[in-house]
Amino acid sequence: MTTQVLEYLIAIEEEHSLTRAAERFYLSQPSLSYHLARAEQELKVKLFQKKGRSLLPTEEGIIFFNAARAILHAEAQTRKQIEEIKQQKQRRLRLCTPPDNLEWFQKTVLPSLNQNIQIQLTPCGEEEAFRSLEAGQTDALFLVHRGPLPAGPWKQQTLRQDVCHFALPHIWAQHPLPSDLLPLCFLSLQGAGIQSLWEQESLTAAGLHPKMVCTAPDLSTVVSMITAGHSCAFLSQKTIQSAREHIAVSPAVPSWTVYYSICFQPPRHAEQAVSLETLLTALRSVLA
Repeated sequence: MTTQVLEYLIAIEEEHSLTRAAERFYLSQPSLSYHLARAEQELKVKLFQKKGRSLLPTEEGIIFFNAARAILHAEAQTRKQIEEIKQQKQRRLRLCTPPDNLEWFQKTVLPSLNQNIQIQLTPCGEEEAFRSLEAGQTDALFLVHRGPLPAGPWKQQTLRQDVCHFALPHIWAQHPLPSDLLPLCFLSLQGAGIQSLWEQESLTAAGLHPKMVCTAPDLSTVVSMITAGHSCAFLSQKTIQSAREHIAVSPAVPSWTVYYSICFQPPRHAEQAVSLETLLTALRSVLA
């Protein structure tokens, strides 16, 4: 017995009439009578008794109609929940990023997103992420990188590009740097991710092995400590320019260019296009 038949039978019970119930569904009365007879045959009970010109439910019918309404309500709720899940999936973006970027992304980018946009964030290695993107298992990939990215069936946007230099107080720029950098403390930003590895590579290439290494909570702390003459760190060219009266660049330590990029598959539908554009807007704002 289908839910449509349940609706037919409930209409008979509400209208107390085959004729009026048939009109509700634009059916012929013989067709509705057929559905009623089949239901009673299947249940092996009479659902209605005739009183005058009205059809009223039997005792068994009352039990049946209570259960039928519960079934239709449960079906409606189930359909509603399924539709909500579908809409959530349409708004959701499956985003991969290397583990080194995960903490920064969670703390900096996710809080700035519209609450209607859901990001399914998965940490994975760069090669695995590109394979997932190509296979359509991932919608987008966020990377902080130094070299060119592989080409593939996806779009790529570079959201920010920085040249990072080894920055130190002006007074130290005129002197050879001791290998242990004393009395300067080397600062690395909290949650720097893969950039911490690049910093170590540059220091090692210059023969520097800082004896004092600390983690700074934010960029303003790093700049303040260098300006005060106590620390050194890798800073972007833009940041150094804003404090050039107090901060110098050491040419003895290799610099590098860092790119913040996102690769993504073309959106499959309008909801996903909105989600992707919302994510891009948030990233551009954070990285500005």
